[in-house]
Parts: sequence; structure tokens; C-alpha cells
Amino acid sequence: MSKATLVVHSGETDKIYSALIIGNGALAMGMDVSMYFTFWGLERLKKGQLEKGPLSRMNFLGLGKWMLKRKMKKKNVQSLESMLADFHELGGMIF
Repeated sequence: MSKATLVVHSGETDKIYSALIIGNGALAMGMDVSMYFTFWGLERLKKGQLEKGPLSRMNFLGLGKWMLKRKMKKKNVQSLESMLADFHELGGMIF
């Protein structure tokens, strides 16, 4: 079995989305996956504010976040909370 570790070094919404999509995909392919959240990402997890954080470089006074949410909904991408729950259910570890 292959193993993968993802390091989430930021608390920005788009980067957390990317990490969870990659992590869940790897779990679905049978890999053993762990995610390591550094300080900023860990703060978002602890406070339960996954959806309320900023974007990396494309915020544009809130327009970027609106565009991201709209695009994710259009492509039927789950919310961050449900992706995190799926990650745990599939056996992913978060540190």
C-alpha cells in the first residue's frame, strides 16, 4: 500500500479545498493518507471556521470568495466540512 502525507501550510480556503480534494482522492485509490496542518490551518480546524477564512490571492473585496463558492456549487463539490468528515470516515489522519 502506498502512503502519502500532505502538508497544509496555510489557512486559506482555496488551499484547504485543494488539500482535501487531493487527500480524499488518494484515499479513494487505496492509499494511506495523513495531513499535517501547520499553525494557520490548524487554527481554522480548531475554531470550526473552515468556510469563513480568506482566499490566497484572489479575494477582490469578497468577490473572489463568492466566485469560488459559485464554481464549487456548479461543479457539485462538497463543502469543506463534509469533505473533512469523508476524509475521517475513509481512514485519513490529521495531525
